[in-house]
Amino acid sequence: MSMKKCLAILIGVALSVSASSQILRLPIATAPPIFGRFFGQFGGTTGLDFSQLSGIVDPVRKNYKVLHKQVNFLTLAVGARFNVFEFSNTFSVAVASQPLFSFGRAYNKSTGGGVNFMFRVPCTLDFNIGNAATNQTRANKGVVLGAGMQWVKYPFFGGDVPIFKEPVIGGVQPHFSNMNCNWWEPVAHLGIRTARKHSYSNEVNVRVAYVKRSSLNLNGANNLEMFNKLQNFERFSIMLSYLVFLNY
Repeated sequence: MSMKKCLAILIGVALSVSASSQILRLPIATAPPIFGRFFGQFGGTTGLDFSQLSGIVDPVRKNYKVLHKQVNFLTLAVGARFNVFEFSNTFSVAVASQPLFSFGRAYNKSTGGGVNFMFRVPCTLDFNIGNAATNQTRANKGVVLGAGMQWVKYPFFGGDVPIFKEPVIGGVQPHFSNMNCNWWEPVAHLGIRTARKHSYSNEVNVRVAYVKRSSLNLNGANNLEMFNKLQNFERFSIMLSYLVFLNY
């Protein structure tokens, strides 16, 4: 290989490396450090945290209908979010999770319900606009819209939750349907954010979940087989919460 060809190749490689380094340096220099894309939240309900489930037990013999309500008096939320894409200072796309630990009471005409604990873990893809969209945002107002899946454990711990009691007929001892299980359900939420002093942010969030499936195993400890599955399982829930950002 001639000296001229070697020199041309060396110059070409040098120019290529120089150009590549300039291209790669731009987004790294302008983007915030990776930890700047993490956000934490803490908060809880403001009074509205309601759900209702329905279905059918013992479809072979009686086809009993179940209608069961849950009202949570207090829900604590600890959230975490990571901005996957930051298109500008006021617009980002993030993955988020917000474990919800709730204390409440079940209600139904059949068994009367009872006090219990519920645990939910929503995992969503969020679109953040305005306030708290990135760690560089200084907008006074903002909004978040997200959707994904939610894991529910009901009850979280303790004994089973009674959701149905077979009517007493002819003095025969009635059978119960008790619930102690978990499931996944689609969830969506909408939050309105406003600025506070010293660049902090708070959020009022409405979360809605709905699921409908052919059956759900109740996993009650003392359920008979025919009372241990809820056919045509359907559940709706809505929660209004107040959240504060911890590191914005």
